[in-house]
Amino acid sequence: MQKQIWNVKDILAWTANYFTEKKVDSPRITAELLLGKTLSLSRVNLYLNYDRPLNEDELKKYKSYINRRVSGEPAQYIVGSQEFWSLNFKVTPDVLIPRADTETLVSAVIDDIKERAKDSVKLLEIGTGSGIISVSIAHELKEKLSIEITASDISQNALNIAKGNASANGVDDVVKFIVSDKFNNIDKGEKFDYIVSNPPYISKEFYDDLDKTVKDFEPKLALYGGDDGLIFYREILSLGYDYLKESGKLFFEIDFRKKEELTALIDKNKFTDIAFHKDLARHDRVLELSKKKGTK
Repeated sequence: MQKQIWNVKDILAWTANYFTEKKVDSPRITAELLLGKTLSLSRVNLYLNYDRPLNEDELKKYKSYINRRVSGEPAQYIVGSQEFWSLNFKVTPDVLIPRADTETLVSAVIDDIKERAKDSVKLLEIGTGSGIISVSIAHELKEKLSIEITASDISQNALNIAKGNASANGVDDVVKFIVSDKFNNIDKGEKFDYIVSNPPYISKEFYDDLDKTVKDFEPKLALYGGDDGLIFYREILSLGYDYLKESGKLFFEIDFRKKEELTALIDKNKFTDIAFHKDLARHDRVLELSKKKGTK
């Protein structure tokens, strides 16, 4: 019996059906991502090579990717990258996979900087992970004004990924990366126009119910925010005030389910102009705070 020859068109159709049976999210797109990784082709070029046959080594590699995805491993870790803010970012199991919700945070910060900054801005990011927030902000603004960003993380492995992403996206000259647990390695005399953070905010209640593709593969260090999910907000709110310039701002990504509890933590003697920004699902996803005027 003649062995079947698989071309791009046929194997994509088969894989999409198989992923559908196995309840894999976005079956067709995932099939395209994995086959593109196998053949070193973009998704567009896959369709320009519809009749291209796969050889035995390519089939073997592609099958291994399919098995990894069906076992629950996120496609982004298999292919090693994820698009965010129209930029490409390397991702590994040392960092969270970028989510579209975080673009709400990036957008809010960029819009505020464009509105308020005259010619220069100094920004601190706490918990940078793969660097998507700092790199995206720097990429958007570096040609418009003088921008200086310090991006910190407790994980050296995460910082190594972030540094590579900054270099790949042409902003390694304006983003400085440092190992720091919150503010412990930030010079106490340093002042910033903005402090930005997407801290770990999954509470014990919600962490136990996370999908296994998240819980079993993404770093708990970057997800778990303590029993109530607010431990990092408490520390950043308590200490961040002293690192902000007069009228400086603090931007957080938040769990909209914790909005009321988080609001109760805000010291009204230190911060004012409390505002929330909604994500595409109309959930309150970003908290914006201003340092009270007249304070140093």
